Amino acid sequence: MANSTFHVIQAYLSQGQVEGWIQASLVKKIGSGYRKSGAIMLIGPLGERLGLLSGGCLEKDIVLQARKVLTAGEPRIVEYNSLDDEYEAARFNSGCEGKLFIYLEPISEQHHLAYECLVNEVVDGRFCFLVQGFSIEQKKCGQVGLIGRKGDYLVNPGDLPEFDITDINHHRLLKRMGLEGGNSEGEQSFSITKVTCPTSLLIAGGGPDTPALSEMIHSLGWRQTLWDDRPDFARCAGLSGAESVLVDALDDIEDFDWLKKIDGAILKSHNLDRDTRWLLTLRAHHPRIKYIALLGPKTRRDKILRAVAPAIEKEWLEKRLFSPAGMDIGGDLPESLALSILAQCHSVVYGGQDKIY
Repeated sequence: MANSTFHVIQAYLSQGQVEGWIQASLVKKIGSGYRKSGAIMLIGPLGERLGLLSGGCLEKDIVLQARKVLTAGEPRIVEYNSLDDEYEAARFNSGCEGKLFIYLEPISEQHHLAYECLVNEVVDGRFCFLVQGFSIEQKKCGQVGLIGRKGDYLVNPGDLPEFDITDINHHRLLKRMGLEGGNSEGEQSFSITKVTCPTSLLIAGGGPDTPALSEMIHSLGWRQTLWDDRPDFARCAGLSGAESVLVDALDDIEDFDWLKKIDGAILKSHNLDRDTRWLLTLRAHHPRIKYIALLGPKTRRDKILRAVAPAIEKEWLEKRLFSPAGMDIGGDLPESLALSILAQCHSVVYGGQDKIY
């Protein structure tokens, strides 16, 4: 199971409304840590875990803390401070030098309402913000709400303030609300988690090298659509994780609205004409696509670029076309190719750095 907030909550809801679960939220981080502020983890009454807040160093103790919350019926904030010389780092096998504040609270009906709305929003292709109100001093459960992409509350129990989503930054928000540097008694702070849609990729071209790529995409929790109008290529792809497999000829596809939800495309038909026509199709129907990987050597790429030159601006290509596809990691097998392409795609979609063709 993927560990993103969306996948964690989706997995939790698939079990039905089960009592005794605890939400653990990383509400503040100083120094280094495995996860960013706003990450969540869900713990069941039998110690079941969905998601993670560290690289495995703290999860066992977080489960123990969750049991205490379940027994007491009230929330708590737990501090893990490996910056302190007296901190028992060996006890947690902690390799990070940082201070983490984790807020644990019983999952309530409010959580369920927010969770269900969150999943519906993301499935429909809209990002949203999970809002958790809490107090360090008062041992009572805070409020839980959900803000939509336009800034309006989709779920609000009535006590949560309005936020400007254009200015939502976890660290700045906590500082403004009083958690940074200490919190006065009775003052409420807020943890906000931005929940985005899983990355969605188009694989334009099947073939025997596709299963390794598809399996790795599936392990990331990303969505994928396979296209190949050659039955033998589409069949041997063996895509268990693909949301859909398209076998129509490109000229016979009339509706390209689905293409607008794609974050990236991998053009791997091993056919000049097919890859060229897909590049033209992406420019025409999804000009804001973030990433396009084009397989093959530079000489093949240059032939395709000459073919599309009259119709596609050079500036558009420079921003999103990566060819030869993938990072140079020295491999030549399908598994290595999949790793290099998806690492490059991840870097582009999530704001890393890499070179364009």
